[in-house]
Amino acid sequence: MTYVCLLMMLLRLEGPISLEVKMKMKNIRNLKRYENVLVIEEAQKIQKTIRGILKSIDKPIIYIDLIKPISSILRDLAENKINAEKIFTIDCVTKNTVGEVVRTDNILFVRSPKDLTGIGIAVSEFLQSIPGEKYIIIDSLRVLTIYNEAAVVLRFIRSVLENAPKSKTKVIVLSSKGKDEILIKEVSQFFSEIKEK
Repeated sequence: MTYVCLLMMLLRLEGPISLEVKMKMKNIRNLKRYENVLVIEEAQKIQKTIRGILKSIDKPIIYIDLIKPISSILRDLAENKINAEKIFTIDCVTKNTVGEVVRTDNILFVRSPKDLTGIGIAVSEFLQSIPGEKYIIIDSLRVLTIYNEAAVVLRFIRSVLENAPKSKTKVIVLSSKGKDEILIKEVSQFFSEIKEK
């Protein structure tokens, strides 16, 4: 989908586009130029930013969601008219809350956000099965630090970023502004671009 089509779709759905929304769409488009990007956003706006990113990328996306169960993710994709077929989700919530889950081709389940090894294995599995250029989106750095020590999160993010280019993959990590300033400063050194909104 072209950016003009996306903007037209937003115009039809939400009425006139404010300057702030236009600037955000431009920033989202610009994310695609970089190998890896850390997006720092206000906590209450992260989900809206993620929707914008998911809509704007026309390549396959490995979406690591550390917050919502798959039922909420799929409902949100449908409500926002985002093509779910291009999104390969790693769900870190449902298995822990529901128990038994049914595995599908584009959804992998991990026990919890604390299971970074399981997340890494799921990422590798998707990377091997998806040909060509693709993206990894991690929602969010803040949640990883709730379940894991900062040093472990740093190693995990570094590993994802180092291995991504080998499989033609770009990485976008989101984090909320606030309490993790020291971790954000440390992890920032691994990214080719930092976007603070």
